[in-house]
Amino acid sequence: MQTIDMLGGPETENMIRADVVIGGDTVRVLSIHLKSYQFNEGDYASINSGLAQSRGVAGKMKSTFHIRAMQADIVSAEISGSPYPVIVAGDLNAIPVSHTYQTVRGNLQDAFLKTGFGFGRTFSSLAPTLRIDYILPDERFRYWTSTFTAASVSNTFLLSQRLTLSTKNICCCG
Repeated sequence: MQTIDMLGGPETENMIRADVVIGGDTVRVLSIHLKSYQFNEGDYASINSGLAQSRGVAGKMKSTFHIRAMQADIVSAEISGSPYPVIVAGDLNAIPVSHTYQTVRGNLQDAFLKTGFGFGRTFSSLAPTLRIDYILPDERFRYWTSTFTAASVSNTFLLSQRLTLSTKNICCCG
């Protein structure tokens, strides 16, 4: 297992890379948590009252978009360089139509789109439809089930997916 620094500094998130041997097959798992907006209560109040264009919120968003784009490129390079089937799991802090999601996903599958239903909400704050956490396996995996569970210690919901590689069942949580 290796922790990969994605830009350094105390506010930047990291990626953990682990090569896991399952029944003779090696799978590379990338656990990621990309840069968040780091909104405080005042920022959320501004957003909820329709003042999302305020300078403080907009500035945080612009800076975060830039950092996340660089982090997404780092994750994409890890995926491209893997000699093994890949599963990316974690918090991208980005919605499915974002540049970050599109860059990280690339040719990977989105587990929710294969087996999920509804909006796939994973973030409990703000809007009731935000999906920012993902399990993204490559095309060598097949899907069986997908579940969301409310987490009591976080502002996100636990996402789990049962996958099959060849004939081996794999359970992944992000």
